[in-house]
Amino acid sequence: MELGKKIKQLRFKAGLTQEQLAEKLGIAAQSVSKWENAAAMPDITTLPLLVEIFGVSIDDLFDLTTEQRLNRIENRMDAEEDLPADIFREFENFLQAELNDANHQKRATELIAYLYWHRMNAEAKKASRYAKEAIRRAPNEKGVKWILHYTDNHAVWDWNMANHTRGVNFYRELVEANPDAALPYM
Repeated sequence: MELGKKIKQLRFKAGLTQEQLAEKLGIAAQSVSKWENAAAMPDITTLPLLVEIFGVSIDDLFDLTTEQRLNRIENRMDAEEDLPADIFREFENFLQAELNDANHQKRATELIAYLYWHRMNAEAKKASRYAKEAIRRAPNEKGVKWILHYTDNHAVWDWNMANHTRGVNFYRELVEANPDAALPYM
């Protein structure tokens, strides 16, 4: 559906006249008429106001296909280290709904796993930052050093250190003995 038709549809659904919508946007009613008749397009700065007035997302306003929405979700996670809570919930709700669609089930399952991993990773970075600060304040105390083991894959400074060292040394020996084997490098 083209944008003008979508605006008209959403305006009717909201029970607004062209004049009422124009007033909310601070523009002339003729502008709304031109959008709905495909004679003009809304200014990009108007789009956030439109989605706010209609209570929809930008995706809904532009009638993105499911594939486009899936791509948008993946691209946003690739680009941003931490998603705002409202965006996370929007993505989560959309992906959970798509789990029931046989055409998009596989991709939605992969992306919801990525979404939860993305959030976990963002929270782990925060935990790491605060754990390091706590350790700097009391370097001789065990305290939260174990958190770095989980957030940053550090070896814990106590008895686990020996366990990790043995594992590292084992794989080092394995790589030296089998330089053509790829898996031990992992």
